[in-house]
Amino acid sequence: MLVSKSIFEKIRSYVLVIDQEGKILLANGPFSSLPGVKNNSVEGQMIWEFMKPFHKNYRKTELILKRKILLKNKLSTQFETQLEVGNKFEKHILWDLSVDEENRYVLIGSDITERKNAEKRIQKKNKVLQETQKDFLDSVNYAQKLQEAILPDLHKINQYASESFVLYKPKDIVSGDAYWLSRTDEHIFIAAIDCTGHGIPGAMLTILAHNLLREIIIKQKQTDPGKVLNTLDKELTATFNDEGHLKHTPDGMDIVLIRLDKGSNQLQYASALRPLFIVRDKDYFELKGDRYPIGLLEGIDKNFNTYSFDLKEHDSIYLYSDGYADQFGGPKHKQGGKKFTKKKLRELLLSIQDMPMNEQVGFLDYVHNNWKQEMSQTDDIVLIGLKYLQDKLCFG
Repeated sequence: MLVSKSIFEKIRSYVLVIDQEGKILLANGPFSSLPGVKNNSVEGQMIWEFMKPFHKNYRKTELILKRKILLKNKLSTQFETQLEVGNKFEKHILWDLSVDEENRYVLIGSDITERKNAEKRIQKKNKVLQETQKDFLDSVNYAQKLQEAILPDLHKINQYASESFVLYKPKDIVSGDAYWLSRTDEHIFIAAIDCTGHGIPGAMLTILAHNLLREIIIKQKQTDPGKVLNTLDKELTATFNDEGHLKHTPDGMDIVLIRLDKGSNQLQYASALRPLFIVRDKDYFELKGDRYPIGLLEGIDKNFNTYSFDLKEHDSIYLYSDGYADQFGGPKHKQGGKKFTKKKLRELLLSIQDMPMNEQVGFLDYVHNNWKQEMSQTDDIVLIGLKYLQDKLCFG
């Protein structure tokens, strides 16, 4: 024996020395003290017969041992076993079977019970996380269905103005940006809405905004854009502050609302921090509204005004959230990229005036993707465009 018996006994791992026929020649103290082993005579027994009563799924272990020993395979082999005594689990053991210089087989076992238990705990936590993630995704998908059911179809705007489009690109499954359409016998209303945040909180806010606009314009028959926003602001604030004790409404939105009138070329609009673009030939007009949001700021005297602008036939009107201009990307996208910017968006809109609206939307989407490259979408996007042609407008 190459190792003295005293040292052999001090080895903490489980050690067996086996001859070329599979008979156990030596077993150290730690092995002999294993549950179910200490009352048995170890030495002289065949290894596969001795281990049979103590190991779960023993047939696999027996096959490994016999292939290794009886076929004189000298390559090192590792395998795991579960030690059981009286159907009670005791330990996980990782065995390493090799050949020593005297052509005897040496079986060294390490107790890996704690590692296995840790793996099981991790697996259990992962399973809980997977179930939680599934529940979350189910909730998000349900929120998406709710939002899709409430938002108008993207092509519905063509029923209001034949030369028009809506570019709608949520950052996540659901969006904090929205668009709103309505019409009467005399008026067409179009709004672009940019709620605080994105994802589920933003989406729930867009649903609230949709319902409030419907209540104010359709049921209450309020047609003045500024008064619509004033009422929207009060209603949203009341929704989050029904006790009257909050000084800061936790959520809000930026919005631009326009009204087109039958038989008139005058555009009426109101805006909370969202401008709109008018493109006429190769000139542009940026129409700004009031510089405070809907909601968010409590205790500030807000008054949203109605503004007007005289349109000409073939003017292009654009309403948008800030998501398109805020997209990071460009030639240096691998170094973090740069914002597209409102200036580039304005130049882009000026450059596509020879395209019909149904081609503009595809080109705008292409430019956004090309700028973004492999980067994530920065924010939700809504961009509405329509060509002003009085005889092509369809009222209620």
